[in-house]
Amino acid sequence: KSGKTIMLEALGRFQGEETLIVNYSPTKWPAGLGDEQKNHLFQIMAATSQIIRRYLTEHPNKINALSQNLRHFLRWLIEKFNDPRAYVRWLDSLPSENESALRDIKYEDYYPTQTENRDVQGQIEELVNLSRRMGYRQVSIVADTEAILTSAQMNQVADLIGWLELLHHEGLNLVVALSPIAEIIIEQARGRLSPVPISVSKYHTWEVVNRHLRAATDNRITSIEQLASANLLTRLEKLVDDEFGQPVPGAWTNLGEILLEFAEKKDWPVSKAYCDEVKAAFFLKFMPLKLDVDSNQHGVWRGYRWIPLEESTYDFLKTLWRWKGQPVDVEQMGIRRSKANLHTLARRLRVAIEPDPSCPIYLKNRRGEGYCLVNSLL
Repeated sequence: KSGKTIMLEALGRFQGEETLIVNYSPTKWPAGLGDEQKNHLFQIMAATSQIIRRYLTEHPNKINALSQNLRHFLRWLIEKFNDPRAYVRWLDSLPSENESALRDIKYEDYYPTQTENRDVQGQIEELVNLSRRMGYRQVSIVADTEAILTSAQMNQVADLIGWLELLHHEGLNLVVALSPIAEIIIEQARGRLSPVPISVSKYHTWEVVNRHLRAATDNRITSIEQLASANLLTRLEKLVDDEFGQPVPGAWTNLGEILLEFAEKKDWPVSKAYCDEVKAAFFLKFMPLKLDVDSNQHGVWRGYRWIPLEESTYDFLKTLWRWKGQPVDVEQMGIRRSKANLHTLARRLRVAIEPDPSCPIYLKNRRGEGYCLVNSLL
């Protein structure tokens, strides 16, 4: 929502051909990794080996600039982080005149671990030297993260930042994109990170949404002011400010999508009378409730906002969660409660999680059946 991913893409374009960019997401490791592979350096080097192999396939003449030591490192890099046949398969893809320079290179495990300081620093130094011989000025490890991190993902990102001292080299940068809700990670870095906040004005935010609208409508609609009345836009501005604290391009792009749907089905422009419907559509479609089952904290995410809950209210929410949108009554709660107690819990939960408790979006009451949770993600 804040534009951090777009900012990373822009950074990559700005750096152009001077930087070897390695995209690495510490929160998206595939399932089934072995203990050795559950290591940031291992995953970074594995990603780097694929990028370098692809680059040299497209620019085989760059191989001639590599020293004998770097050719040995190249074989180690490709074979260590892939499989024993990866190197010879790659050689077969090269022109014969370039392949011959690498044919007789023998594999030797120069850096057997991804944990010992000497092995870590040796790998990084050789990687930087290799990238410079290929024509790059530096290596940038670029790590994007989810907008909302689970407790396990938060630990993975914090662990990556903990590697900063080991990975330190003048030719290597680590760039991590974090949403504002991950401020605790920056605090834990204790000065090892240099935060660069993304600040977006209303003008830039609306320019983004207007460009989306022009593209979506083949220039029939050039600005969001054509879609909604001034009164409705004022109310939506308050909604975004209350939820995010500043103009947010992603949120306004989502609202532009909803307004476009309303304009095509109902009035044009969309009037203030549809404010509650637009608001409900926005929260239901783009701001789901998310429960972090691994966290020891009592609370829930509403979109990008963490909402703490009292223990009894949190237990009620978890019960609703387990029923996956099906209505829950007193008997299904599995504990001794009266209907009055159940209604009290529901009222407390609505006050906590609903943008407007008088117009519930997430917690519904089906008459004669019980309470159910709408638009929640596990």
